[in-house]
Amino acid sequence: MEHILIKTAALPLEGIRVVLPQSNPKLKQLTLHYPCQPIENPTPHLGIGNSIALAIQTLPLSAKAALILLADQPQIHTEDLNHVLNNFQRSYEPKQTLIFQTKYKDGQMGHPTLFSRSYFQQLSELKGDVGAKNIIQRNQRYIIPCESRFESPPDIDTPDDYRRLLREGG
Repeated sequence: MEHILIKTAALPLEGIRVVLPQSNPKLKQLTLHYPCQPIENPTPHLGIGNSIALAIQTLPLSAKAALILLADQPQIHTEDLNHVLNNFQRSYEPKQTLIFQTKYKDGQMGHPTLFSRSYFQQLSELKGDVGAKNIIQRNQRYIIPCESRFESPPDIDTPDDYRRLLREGG
């Protein structure tokens, strides 16, 4: 998670939210060193959809968009974050209905993904462990792919994944 916090701290973002399991005070303590608002999730077992919904529900009415990142992808590149943000800023119009999604060199679509405000209601109602994939699938015509020069970053979900990342110098 700290890798992602370091990368977002260097960006011109406002209102960074970090959803954490309520039962993990060490992670909450870590967030105090970064410009973000920790959101304690009392039900992390309900999946990533629930976590996204919690974050979206805390956004101010003035928020124009939500950039979604996953803490289990520490190798996301700052260049890709900037690319998604710059694409959004260049095309921003109030009431736009767009999703800016990173398209990696290997053809994979993934995070970072930015949703314009028009998706906040749908995002705030997410449940389960599929995240926003269903919203993305239903709205293919509104996706702006943001080309990356990198391969898609692996998820670090297990201790073995983490050890492999360390061995590879990540």
